[in-house]
Amino acid sequence: MYPTLMPLLLLSLFVICFAHPVPVVDDPISSMANATRYWGDVVADAFRDKANATYEIGEDLKDTANEIAEALEDKADALEHSTEEVAASLDKVAQGVSKSSNN
Repeated sequence: MYPTLMPLLLLSLFVICFAHPVPVVDDPISSMANATRYWGDVVADAFRDKANATYEIGEDLKDTANEIAEALEDKADALEHSTEEVAASLDKVAQGVSKSSNN
């Protein structure tokens, strides 16, 4: 490093580590408990938010699956109806062929 920067770096490190005022705490145990409670609440809120988001995604997926199932049922009903129509048409054609072959 540059020789002129080293003293400046050491001075700033000293100021950062030691020269700032340290808050005086009357009861360090209760202060630590309050800090722990605060961060516990923050973490619990984060997990709660994540769980709510996951639940909402699950509800959306369930709704989408129900819509897909209804659409598939509609398609199956339509296919069954068209199959019956095709079968009826084939029966008519077969009857016409058998009548013409009998004549």
